[in-house]
Amino acid sequence: MLRFLFKRGLKIRCGLKEWSLQKKMPNGHLYFETQEGEPLSVSQAEFYRKYLAKEWIVVDDGLLDGKFFYEASPRDLQTFSKKQQQKAMRKFEYLTAIIQPSGRFISSPAQLKPMIKGVAARIHDLNPPSTISVYRWYRRYQNGKSVINLVDQDEQKGRRTKLGGDILEILHSAVEEVYLNPQKNTVEAVYEKGRGETRRLNMSRPNITPLKPPSRSTVYRYIKSLETYSVDVARLGKAEADRRFSIVTGEQATDRLLERWEIDHTPLDLILVMYLADGLHTIGRPWITVILDKYSRMVMGFYMSLHTPSAQSVMKCLKHSIELKDEFIAQFDDIKSIWPAHGLPETLVCDNGMDLHASAVVQVCHELGIQLQFCPAKSPKYKGSIERFFRRLNEELIHTLPGTVFSNPKQRGDYPSERMACIDMETLTNIVTKWIVDIYHQTPHKTLKTTPQAKWQEGLKYRTGIELPADPQQLSIIMGIPAERTLFHYGLEVNKLYYNSQSLQSIRRQHGQNIRVKLKYYEDNLGYIHVFDPIHKESFQVPAIKQNYASGLTLDQHEAISRLLNETGDEKAGDIFERREELKVLICKAQKSKKMAQRKRSAVLEGVDSEQPTGRLRKKTRMSATNVPAIKTVPAITPNLSRELPTLKITSRLDFPNQNTLWESDHA
Repeated sequence: MLRFLFKRGLKIRCGLKEWSLQKKMPNGHLYFETQEGEPLSVSQAEFYRKYLAKEWIVVDDGLLDGKFFYEASPRDLQTFSKKQQQKAMRKFEYLTAIIQPSGRFISSPAQLKPMIKGVAARIHDLNPPSTISVYRWYRRYQNGKSVINLVDQDEQKGRRTKLGGDILEILHSAVEEVYLNPQKNTVEAVYEKGRGETRRLNMSRPNITPLKPPSRSTVYRYIKSLETYSVDVARLGKAEADRRFSIVTGEQATDRLLERWEIDHTPLDLILVMYLADGLHTIGRPWITVILDKYSRMVMGFYMSLHTPSAQSVMKCLKHSIELKDEFIAQFDDIKSIWPAHGLPETLVCDNGMDLHASAVVQVCHELGIQLQFCPAKSPKYKGSIERFFRRLNEELIHTLPGTVFSNPKQRGDYPSERMACIDMETLTNIVTKWIVDIYHQTPHKTLKTTPQAKWQEGLKYRTGIELPADPQQLSIIMGIPAERTLFHYGLEVNKLYYNSQSLQSIRRQHGQNIRVKLKYYEDNLGYIHVFDPIHKESFQVPAIKQNYASGLTLDQHEAISRLLNETGDEKAGDIFERREELKVLICKAQKSKKMAQRKRSAVLEGVDSEQPTGRLRKKTRMSATNVPAIKTVPAITPNLSRELPTLKITSRLDFPNQNTLWESDHA
């Protein structure tokens, strides 16, 4: 440990100022001065008070490094290597035997030699030190009386740079100009720049001995010695550098359920498909919006769609999080556990995305009494819990599914994601729900030291109850997408669908023709809308005219069908609804069909080998050997998932290029 005495030369630091003790005043005060001559006189009591409060720090030369001051304690013996420790303890053995109890050191060589020999025999030292070495050790030991002073100061041994003068200036300039910029040039470019500048300088001074340009190894060593943070600021930008070198000094603590919810979106690393009569159609990667309860780490709810996150994604996810999950879970027969998460939160923590700043989201949160808290831009650390959940979801589940694109092209390699894709939105919703409820909620969390579901049950003991909206239908209306349309005799047109009813026309009869009315529609069901009655000041439901087509149809499906119809473009506009209904029927049939594509999908999701007698499929049209696609194999889902989720395995996979090829089974 470091010791100090009130003697001339003692240094203390206060802030960025360094004071040196000059003398002790007649009144007992200590007189300090800075290098600039600024005086400071304090009593010993005042000095001890500031020293114990760490307002003043005793400075040791080992704590100074260039222009930087480090708030640190001197290193202890354990921080040195074993060899250095042994050498220091050897020296200490000699000194403790030689120094008298009174503190006097025997400096006479005639007296020292026999004492050194005695210590060497006792510790079995075959190479005892000389008297001069022992005396030198004593001088070092006296400065603080610590064994640390006896450690060999040889850590800085090694090659010393010979850079200096013009060469150092050239190298510094080359690094600043070529390397420390967003262009991210290589070290080789710095080397070439340095060689060129040295050559030009030599040519400008023909009468002076030419300078030798820095070698590649010299340039590499120089760049390696630069501060990494400063390099990243110059090459990557300050935001990225701050993210890389961010520190964690604490976390957002919560002490009750529903106190803090975190919401975020991410694209899932998976390609989805849609099954139609003519084959398989890839429809892109889905986005998922998730809300996580910070206290219990329970997933409160989620929402998946094919479009980029919007205000509606946020509201749908919020609605799913607030509601009871019994009805939602009931549609999946293979989920064994319950999902008890529900209730109105106190605070919703989100980032600064435009979808979360939307007036509709802010209005909904105010109406529900939820406080919105926005995190600083580009600062995912403020929502660390949900960021870690997304990483776990992709790594443990999504990357094990057929059709995954993995997290980056390097990890993906030659995996044919589009050819292997065979999962639609309905199936993905089932798989994700089962993983959340039966696996994630039942797996011990590293931070909680228990499972999220157990933590939720524990949190219920400290709450008098969980609040829910008094009117569930009102919650649905609040979460709807607001719009305004003109009311005509044929009703209202929303998303190229028509809605009408007697109640709706009564508003038109009351207010006259072409009145503008406020309404709300829903992405998950285009079968109805809610219209605000300006007379009675309440909302009422208006069904779609084409109920056979619109009932239960999502906006994503409606837009996908519209795109497929627009691609043909050869039908009359009057037949559009009939064709839409036909396409919807075809989609339903395709989802329930027992033909090749659908049985193949079932075999994939249930882990059934297509080569078994009950699953063997035969194509009626003969294919040449050159047209047969290569057989691909996808590893089964990880063991920790297989006990709960269906094993996802493909033993063979044929292309589904919109071909009108019929498939049939060998067995009736």
